Amino acid sequence: MSRTLRLLITGGGTGGHTYPALTTLSAVQRRQVPHDVLWVGTANGLEARITAEHGIPFKAITTGKLRRRPNLKELGTNIADVFRIPVGVLQAIGHAARYLPDVVLSTGGYVAVPIGVAAKIIRRPLVMHEQTTVVGLANRILARLATTIALSHESSLQYLPASARAKAVVTGNPIRPELLQGNRAAAYDLFGLTFEVPLIYVTGGAQGSKQINTLIAEVLPGCCRTRRSCTSAGPPGSTRCGP
Repeated sequence: MSRTLRLLITGGGTGGHTYPALTTLSAVQRRQVPHDVLWVGTANGLEARITAEHGIPFKAITTGKLRRRPNLKELGTNIADVFRIPVGVLQAIGHAARYLPDVVLSTGGYVAVPIGVAAKIIRRPLVMHEQTTVVGLANRILARLATTIALSHESSLQYLPASARAKAVVTGNPIRPELLQGNRAAAYDLFGLTFEVPLIYVTGGAQGSKQINTLIAEVLPGCCRTRRSCTSAGPPGSTRCGP
């Protein structure tokens, strides 16, 4: 590029939203693209800590989450959040209008909605990324405003509004390069295993992790289903099954 790219990033609350945005920014940096960046999120979200650790300029906004099936304890919070949302939209418009980005990248979470609205109002392209198969409420809202929708799975198309599907492209999920450079020997040492023992690494995130863990426990040998011959090894919470 012949000039500096101004990139505004939003998304956070959990690692599932925060780390794909951080990975994308790291890819821009590795390509040595001249750029400025501003990350907009919530003051108490994971994104606030991650940006501070990496020296990324950060602005916080006030926003709320609409719980579609709130319990009695959450009802009051839901009502309060209804009033916080327009405040967050006004703050988002202010940050976006002052920064004037070339492009806005949203990786989801309810904090992304105000910035998505702001991008539409100040007429800046919005790239929205969805990490999971089922598109969340925030991204279903943003899909109508986005210029381009990046999906991790082709099956996510069915969860988008029909009018937004033509803007979607399957890109996959941004992965940090260091995750693809594992050390097999170190993994065996960590769990006290020998190379004769097969090693399977299973990982999952958010609500889907429980389903993955349950499924793996069902398909493993009988010792792990009953846990009668399993012993703890390695990090807390891990188990090792005997022969």
